[in-house]
Amino acid sequence: MIEDAQRALLAAKYAPQTVVHYLKALRHVLNQAVRDGKLDRNPFGRVRLVKVRNGKTRFLSMEEEGRLLDKLGPVFAPWARLAILTGLRLGEQFKLRWADVDLDRGLITLLETKAGKVQFIRLNEEAKEILRTRQIQQMNRNIVSPFVYPSETLATPLDQRNFYARTFRPAVVGAKLDGDSVGWHTLRHTFASRLAMSGQAEGTIAALMRHSTTALVRRYAHLSPSYLQAAVETVAAYGKPTKGVSISVGTVIETGKELGHGQGNGTEVIEKVGAGDGI
Repeated sequence: MIEDAQRALLAAKYAPQTVVHYLKALRHVLNQAVRDGKLDRNPFGRVRLVKVRNGKTRFLSMEEEGRLLDKLGPVFAPWARLAILTGLRLGEQFKLRWADVDLDRGLITLLETKAGKVQFIRLNEEAKEILRTRQIQQMNRNIVSPFVYPSETLATPLDQRNFYARTFRPAVVGAKLDGDSVGWHTLRHTFASRLAMSGQAEGTIAALMRHSTTALVRRYAHLSPSYLQAAVETVAAYGKPTKGVSISVGTVIETGKELGHGQGNGTEVIEKVGAGDGI
């Protein structure tokens, strides 16, 4: 039955990674059933999961972003732009409460995360302006809700699934991005890719993406030519006298914390930079 379910999901054009996620969730439930004495064994022991090939990580170019935001329109475009600026997951963004948004400090506190731990999001000036504008718009319309994206009742957050199906996906199709498997998570990949292309180190990207290690950030390494070029240049400079070379050791070492200048010996090992390994 499990094998039949796997074949049915693949036939329905679900991505192999999605199928694996579904079946792993089922395997977890069945393992619990074994522990509770409801089953003698887990039938997954004889099931071979579909192989998942690590394909190219999809992110948006500036031109593609422009097309998508244009199709989303003036109301919803800032929502997607905020995701690109922060790397927020769909569920994280739509459950945001104003009480957890500190525009003065430029910080969002996430109490519920994929990692199961409190995490922090740093806001740049554009992200703060998007949230500030939304706050003013709600005040002008006399919308009183604890949520940044409230439902019609104002007592609950907007249903993210309805928004995705009725608003985001049609915009993706309208922008002619449908054939490239573009989803909301692509916006998070776009956030990370632009950090890499701006020359940020793996540890910094991992911290801002809220990963506990840099392992999942390696997929963006090929996008950071300036960072790699600077590294190979040190080989040519080895043993030669330096002229006015300064090294900054200020590095994000933990989500929500910074290392001040002058600490350490100029080399910082990045570990445990955030919480949660899932992309």
